[in-house]
Amino acid sequence: MTLVELADAADVTARTVRYYIQQGLLPPPVGGGATASYTDAHLRQLKAIKAFQLQHLPLSEIRSRLGQEPPAEPGPAAAAPSSALDYLDRVLGHKPSGGMPLAASIAPNAGSPLLVRSPPAPPYGASPPTSGGRSTWDRHQLVADVELHVRRPLPRDVQRKLDKLLDYARQLFEEAP
Repeated sequence: MTLVELADAADVTARTVRYYIQQGLLPPPVGGGATASYTDAHLRQLKAIKAFQLQHLPLSEIRSRLGQEPPAEPGPAAAAPSSALDYLDRVLGHKPSGGMPLAASIAPNAGSPLLVRSPPAPPYGASPPTSGGRSTWDRHQLVADVELHVRRPLPRDVQRKLDKLLDYARQLFEEAP
């Protein structure tokens, strides 16, 4: 399917899909340029991201959770209509505030793409894509010839520690030898 078809099916914008690929939340499309195509695995991944967002998780946490346990290979468990949602229940390790499992709270309807078996997505993890993908990095210059590079986005607690580290490093380099 095309980028527009994927975005429509997942109820997101094409820009959102591109952003998720850039942030490492989605694998790059199959092929490139005008021949780029997206699979049902991309759609399932987008639905998983949206379900995590319902839990109010930041994108950095979603990326790390998706990277901890890649989606299961097709088989008996993956053929079940709510297998992607069951996966989310396992990863989250708890039930939403309504008390029912996540899969039950957003179960697919009969026409849902989750009912269609598709090939697995190419493997990828929480690390940045190595080829064809992009990452967003911030460059912090401490002094001439000394820089600190940070991949974005960061969880809030890590951002606070980074701010302290940058303050300390700048003070350290400002001290006279």
